[in-house]
Amino acid sequence: MNALVTLWSKEPARIIGVVTAVLALLVAFGVEITGEQQTAILGIVTAVIFVLGAEITRSQVYSPNTVAGIRSAKKRTSADT
Repeated sequence: MNALVTLWSKEPARIIGVVTAVLALLVAFGVEITGEQQTAILGIVTAVIFVLGAEITRSQVYSPNTVAGIRSAKKRTSADT
């Protein structure tokens, strides 16, 4: 799972490159995909990659208030023991 998270968040250009290569192969082997369809597919893939990347980044970042609450809870817990 960590490899997938790393791929989504740190290698978006690689994913887009792979999708572009797959589209080129499909066209080369006779699948009829118009230029507009290719552009739409790449646009959707790009949007999904960046939304997922943003969500992954957001899940790893905390607001200062959250950090302060976590720290104060840890202080209370360590003081109780």
